[in-house]
Amino acid sequence: MFRGRMSDPELWHLTRRSVSAAIGVGLFLSMVPLPGQMPLAAVLALRYRFNLPVVIAAVFVTNPLTMPAIYLFAYELGALLLNTPPPATPFEFTVAWLSQRVGEIWQPLALGCLILGVLASAAGFFGTQLLWRWHVLQRWEKRRMLRRLRER
Repeated sequence: MFRGRMSDPELWHLTRRSVSAAIGVGLFLSMVPLPGQMPLAAVLALRYRFNLPVVIAAVFVTNPLTMPAIYLFAYELGALLLNTPPPATPFEFTVAWLSQRVGEIWQPLALGCLILGVLASAAGFFGTQLLWRWHVLQRWEKRRMLRRLRER
């Protein structure tokens, strides 16, 4: 299924559509608190034909350095919206603490991650579209000015 897709130019060329879609999907997936974000991003890029290297790079927004802060913020956002009381023990970003408390933190965390994912995805997609458009307009303006100078 994917063998022929790896040679698809859309996966490798930097076009406004493929890059903005890759950034939007990559940022959304980066907020999903599950392992396997990168393989899922690669499969989606192959399936829906957006830039593969860009989607992989966008997933790296969450990495071992940023993950605790992002997921803690997502949990607190979800807890605020669900009016959830804080956990009985202070938050620790350890596997042992998370496995013991997963029953009481999963709903606020899931809601916060979903909201952050949608916001990050929309900001990334539309921000890329706007920056791309601005860049193209700047290049057109520069060419127009160069043509005017040559005509003199």
